[in-house]
Amino acid sequence: ALWGPVWLVAACLRLLVLAVVWSGTAVAHVLQGACAANHPRLVARHALLEPASRQCTCRCLLLNACLYRGALFVYEAALPAAVEALLGVDLATDPRYGWYEWAVLLLWSLPAYLVCEVVSTSWHYEMHRALASRAEAAAPPAEAAAQG
Repeated sequence: ALWGPVWLVAACLRLLVLAVVWSGTAVAHVLQGACAANHPRLVARHALLEPASRQCTCRCLLLNACLYRGALFVYEAALPAAVEALLGVDLATDPRYGWYEWAVLLLWSLPAYLVCEVVSTSWHYEMHRALASRAEAAAPPAEAAAQG
């Protein structure tokens, strides 16, 4: 009878140790991949010092964080609270309005997400073109002739 609880505790501890090890390995791989793909100094330089990158980053933050997330907050929190305060109907729990969450998802979240992705992709393309033209202009004439 004593081996039951001891075995269970030992198994739980083993599982916990494995979870910590796997989590540490995952974090190490993510950090290693991020540093290999995007050198931290280059990321900081592009995000903070390059005007085209800084402008693209600010636009994307404004679009995704403020407009998309802000409007999503309005539909998920502010509008249901206003409806409850004004009409006394709780959109989250009232079975008559079970469609509300699906309507927000299908009519707002999905189309707005797709628009945000298309717009931010076009901004990233503009940023890439600006950085590429700046790099071409800064290239020595011998390299430019060899490339052309």
